[in-house]
Amino acid sequence: MVEREVLLKVAEAFQQDVGYGRARLDTETRIELDLSIGDIVEIRGGKTTAATVWRAHPNDEGKKIIRIDNLTRKNAKVSIGDSVRVRKAEVREATEVVLAPLISEGQQVRFGVGIENLVRKGLLRRPIVKGDTVIIPGIALFGSSLPFGVINTSPRGIVLITENTRLI
Repeated sequence: MVEREVLLKVAEAFQQDVGYGRARLDTETRIELDLSIGDIVEIRGGKTTAATVWRAHPNDEGKKIIRIDNLTRKNAKVSIGDSVRVRKAEVREATEVVLAPLISEGQQVRFGVGIENLVRKGLLRRPIVKGDTVIIPGIALFGSSLPFGVINTSPRGIVLITENTRLI
């Protein structure tokens, strides 16, 4: 079977999509890649990352664009206006994910009891890849969101965090 792939231009995400790992794709692209809303796409720029498929705004139909937020663009190492290769992702459930808070040298952060459940809830069913940066809703430092780096995943590749994923 030949894997279908399209080249799309990166556009800015809508405000309501920021931080959720969404990729807005038009109908033609979804049909060409055999995608449904909620499926996961692999996005390849300078690096490979993944996002969840959402429906494009009617004004974006036929424009050959992918709307992704700043964090997803950084994870793919691309900017607005760049081209990326997009295809349906091969996704597996994560058995284990290692995360680390991305803080300045010399800073320390301690997490209390229950942090694992908060992280799991915030990232449940979100596609991640080793090397990605993620924001977990509900976790902040000095009033700003606290980014976490995805240090490792098991298995490798694009994975989804589930209720059974071991978080380290």
